[in-house]
Amino acid sequence: MYGAHDILGPMSKITKATTLQEAIKTGPHAIAVLAAYNMGCVACTGKTHETVEWGAMTHGVDVEELLSRLNEKETKKGK
Repeated sequence: MYGAHDILGPMSKITKATTLQEAIKTGPHAIAVLAAYNMGCVACTGKTHETVEWGAMTHGVDVEELLSRLNEKETKKGK
């Protein structure tokens, strides 16, 4: 199975359907953003199958805000 990084490359856009593991694989920025929202996804065994949307919902985080931050960090990293 391919991850987001393998299929879409390092500048891929993280979406609601992206697994947490795929988001984490995009780089250290994703880990920092998730940590800022108190989402311990890096250590969670569910990261392999749970989506960004599900993680946001279970942690009481606005998914659109989270996606914006994750993708903003990704964009800034690439510039």
